Amino acid sequence: MKRWSASTTNGGVKLKGERDDGAVQCERQGSIRGALVPSAGFDVPERTFETVSIFKNLQPHESSSSRDDSTGTRDACATRTRHVLTPHITLDARRAACIQSERTLVVADLHLGYAWAHRHAGNLLPLTAPEDTTARLLELVEDYAPRELVLLGDIVHRALPLAAIKEQLCALFAALTSRTSLRLVAGNHDRHLAAVLRDCGIDTPLASEHRAGPHLLLHGDASDEITAAAQLAAAQSRGGTIFIGHEHPAISLGDRVATSVKCPCFLASQSLVILPAFSKWAAGTDHRTCPFMSPLPRLAPPTHAIPILAGKLLSIPFLPAKT
Repeated sequence: MKRWSASTTNGGVKLKGERDDGAVQCERQGSIRGALVPSAGFDVPERTFETVSIFKNLQPHESSSSRDDSTGTRDACATRTRHVLTPHITLDARRAACIQSERTLVVADLHLGYAWAHRHAGNLLPLTAPEDTTARLLELVEDYAPRELVLLGDIVHRALPLAAIKEQLCALFAALTSRTSLRLVAGNHDRHLAAVLRDCGIDTPLASEHRAGPHLLLHGDASDEITAAAQLAAAQSRGGTIFIGHEHPAISLGDRVATSVKCPCFLASQSLVILPAFSKWAAGTDHRTCPFMSPLPRLAPPTHAIPILAGKLLSIPFLPAKT
C-alpha cells in the first residue's frame, strides 16, 4: 500500500508517494482543471496511480494537515460530505439540500421510471441497474429527520400509465409518507403526473412552487424573465433563497493530460441554489460552456460550484457561459 499526499502548487497539484515505512517512493505533478485539490492524504493500491484516474478510489483519511487538533473538526480546505452554504442551508453530497431553519429537505429531478419510459418509446435501455431512489431518500430522511421532503420537479421521466412506473411511485410514497410530509413540485417532465398519482390512489397535491419560510422552491423550467426577476426580488426582500433543479448541473475536472471526470454539482449565488439531478441516469451539463435554460441563473449568476467528487464535496469558483 502506498500513501499519496496531494497538495497545491503554482503549477497545479503535487502528488508525493510514500511507502508504509514512510520513505518517499516518487513524486508526480499535474493540474486539476477548474479546481484546487485540498491538502489531504489518500491510501490507494500501489498500482492505482499508474493505471486509472487520480480521481478514482481516493479515500480521504485523517491527518494533521486536514484536522484541527484543538477542535477535532476538519478545516475549510478538507473534503467533506456536507457543505454549509449559510448558517441555515447545508448541501449534502448525496445530492440533497437541507434548510435547517425550516426542517426542509430538498431533492430535484428524480426522473423515476427513466428506463421504462425509454423502453416504451422503443429504446431498449437495460433494466439491470438497481432502482435505488427510494432507498437513497430513506437514508437522507433518517439522517436529517425533516419536517418535510420536497421533490423539486421532474419526479418522473414521463408520466406514463405503466405498471412499473406506478409500482415505483407507490413504493416511494409508502416508504416515505410515514416518516415525513412529502411536497411535490411539478417539473416539465411531470405533465399528466397528477392522473398517474390518482390511479395509484395517491392524493398528494402537485404544486407549481413551494414556500419554506422565506425560501422559494420551484423546478425552474419557466422562461419568463419578468416573473423570474420578481421572484428573486421578493425572495431577497424576505431574506430568502430560491432553490431550483431542471438544469442538471455538472462540472468537468481534469489533469490537463489524459484524465477527466464529469461530476454532478451544486451551483450557488447569494440568492440562488441549483441542485444536481438526484437521478443517477442524468449525465449533467457543464454550464461553464453551455448556457442555462432558466432565466433565474441568468439573472442571479452562480459564483461557486460545489462538485460531488468520490462522495465528497469541494467548493470552487464558477464562471458561467455567456448567453
